[in-house]
Amino acid sequence: PEVAEGELFFVPTAALALLDVLHRARPNHSLIATDFDRLPDVRIPGRNAPLVAEKVKGKNIDHSTVLVPWGSSDIFFPTDFDALARMYKASAEEAWGAGTGTISTSHYVQGEVMKRYREMERTATICSFNPMIDDFKNARFFFGDCVGRTAAEAGARALDPESKAQVQSEAQTRSASSTATQQAPSGRGRRRASGSREAVVDWDGANGDRRAPWADSNQRQSKGGGVAPGAIPSNLPDWAQKRLLEQQQQQ
Repeated sequence: PEVAEGELFFVPTAALALLDVLHRARPNHSLIATDFDRLPDVRIPGRNAPLVAEKVKGKNIDHSTVLVPWGSSDIFFPTDFDALARMYKASAEEAWGAGTGTISTSHYVQGEVMKRYREMERTATICSFNPMIDDFKNARFFFGDCVGRTAAEAGARALDPESKAQVQSEAQTRSASSTATQQAPSGRGRRRASGSREAVVDWDGANGDRRAPWADSNQRQSKGGGVAPGAIPSNLPDWAQKRLLEQQQQQ
């Protein structure tokens, strides 16, 4: 989002670093994450400003600065889910190049997810009050999918720039050809774009029941993941390279 001159803006650098590691370590994956999209009683100015709270003698005290004694307070940052969706896609393209694999993102309020998967009975109280739906209105779920990336595309990160560009060019050609020839049935598989947020949704018949991209767990499991043998990116942390090597040896 655009930032006005002089506006204070808190940037989610830790979230971006996590996405960078995830995309490099697991080229094909599905991500489910949850957080608060806004927080009450924030006293610190700025966009995406955190809530800094301390409990003293059983009472909560909200501070107007993050410069508090180490370990004395809880610091909660809200998540801009539209920005997270953009970061997720940008991080994937930075790691493997545009046009490789299929990237989809979506996010929903917590109550919608609980109703979707029929979890209300597990979280309802004896008086029918359900805190997972009736409370926590500011909680959301994020769903991200990176699928369809081939072993050659996954290994392109470890190639020299010229070979990597050739692999990415071939992937873009295949993607364009597939888009031109594949036709989805009427009313299904349509891609909806709302500003910078993108989601792939299906509509089940006339009742308008929306199926999210993660609904078909069997299809997701069949996609697989990981990196092809001998294609471990050298710029990953040592622990990530070790984990990928162990997974390859197990296969």
